Amino acid sequence: MNDRDGSRFDGTSDAALMIRYKEGDVDAFNVLYRRYSNLKNYMSYLVGSKTLAEDIFQEAWIRIIKASDRYEETAAFKTYFFTIMHRLIADHFRKSATKHEQSIYEEETTDTDYVSEDPFDNISMKSEETQERVGRNTPDKQAYLLECIRYLEAALSNLPLEQRETLLLKLETSKSYEEIGEVLDVGREAVKSRLRYALRKLRLSVPEECYGD
Repeated sequence: MNDRDGSRFDGTSDAALMIRYKEGDVDAFNVLYRRYSNLKNYMSYLVGSKTLAEDIFQEAWIRIIKASDRYEETAAFKTYFFTIMHRLIADHFRKSATKHEQSIYEEETTDTDYVSEDPFDNISMKSEETQERVGRNTPDKQAYLLECIRYLEAALSNLPLEQRETLLLKLETSKSYEEIGEVLDVGREAVKSRLRYALRKLRLSVPEECYGD
């Protein structure tokens, strides 16, 4: 399918595309698949391997295809997709991850705890966007931004899986705590706690110079 063929789906929601695929429209599925292809970067950050990310990404779509005849628009398609990916990731790490990787710090949190709606407001990351910024800066500024990206990627990879997944879901989808909890099958307070500790660890691991305009 070329771009001109896909243009007839401009403005069509993800869920509507999935319904059309359920009814036999393969072009609708191709458009839906392309909309989500950029999540491979998200997956790579999450699981720490481009190859594993690709495998999980493809397996998620295989499961979606197999279950397409049972698909109902009961929730946002993105929530449906991330729920499937979460289960695949959990299955993988349940089999292979160390006990340390699977654990998080279980500390109490209250509604007074502050978690930024965009934790990376002032940090030099966001992959493609940041790479564009790097290209527009002087050599010294480019080196500085790339170093910040390396610090951040290393800090992300060292987060416990639950914290890393929760943080990346927040960044990738901008969903509410309740919606993230629905994907991860945990409560709102657990989501807030994971975000709070993840951000604290990132700020301890990434130099202050990387925060700013």
